[in-house]
Amino acid sequence: MSTSNRLLAKAARPVELIIAAVFLVGAILKAADIDLFIIQISHYGVLSDRSLIRIAAVSTIALETGLAAALLLKIRLHGITYAGILVLLAGFTGLIIYGWAYYGLEDCGCFGPVEISPAASIGKNGIIAALALVAWAGLAWGGRLKSTWRRVAVAMPAAVLTALAVSAYSFAHIKIQADTPPDARPFAQFVFEWDGGTIDLGKGEYFVALYDSTCEHCMSTVPFVNELSRFPGVPPIVGIFHEGEPGLLQDFVRATGWQFPVHSLGDDFVTFFDMIGDFPPRFSLVRNGVQIKYWDEDPPAVEELLQALSAKSSNDTG
Repeated sequence: MSTSNRLLAKAARPVELIIAAVFLVGAILKAADIDLFIIQISHYGVLSDRSLIRIAAVSTIALETGLAAALLLKIRLHGITYAGILVLLAGFTGLIIYGWAYYGLEDCGCFGPVEISPAASIGKNGIIAALALVAWAGLAWGGRLKSTWRRVAVAMPAAVLTALAVSAYSFAHIKIQADTPPDARPFAQFVFEWDGGTIDLGKGEYFVALYDSTCEHCMSTVPFVNELSRFPGVPPIVGIFHEGEPGLLQDFVRATGWQFPVHSLGDDFVTFFDMIGDFPPRFSLVRNGVQIKYWDEDPPAVEELLQALSAKSSNDTG
């Protein structure tokens, strides 16, 4: 065996452990804040059904945990494990490129709350793929790619159980709802004091703008919402804001000239995501707490709003 091959063989196990650690850390961080990961997945623009996004989030955690456990327990299956790693990295990279190109993806979600840009994530995946090839080659030269039936019989159940345990933990801690039934009353939860009175979105009709206080596109729509209020028949207008940090709502109002009552969700991104579905802003026509019509990205023309308002059915959704 040549010197370079011997070095590869010696480096294989440490490199294998590094790859396992990267997968395991990523899975644990995602599982620790599964709701954030669900939102991050939605930003890829591949899935729109809330139930499928939840399944994709938990499945990703299970897959990464299982691969990490397999590497730690030396389940190599004649190189099949490494082939699976390369296929997974290629799939993740393709999704990142798609989300970046078509939906302006800013955070890949690879490490949960640790924000990583698409470019950095693509580079990271390239490095891991290179390390996987180094480990694969070193193990092959050292004759350590084979997994005996005894090892597989003992280690495989351990890897599967570890993956199931971490994914079960993440699933049990999901707060984000699946798709809301059409007759649900999600806006009925918003009752707040404003200008000496009480605003109850569970009673009566409202036009509700759902905004993020740092969203530039949200800011650009405010003049159009202000204009809507001038037309007879338009219901009272209310803003529901994800504020993130104290003071951002005041900055938004001051910068845009927002003229209507506002309710801040603070940093409760779970409730906000449940209300908007994907990206802000969303404009909802609400009757007795039920969303009877919604518009994403831009507010409707007044004619369209009044037409939706005159609909008798409360089950129409946008």
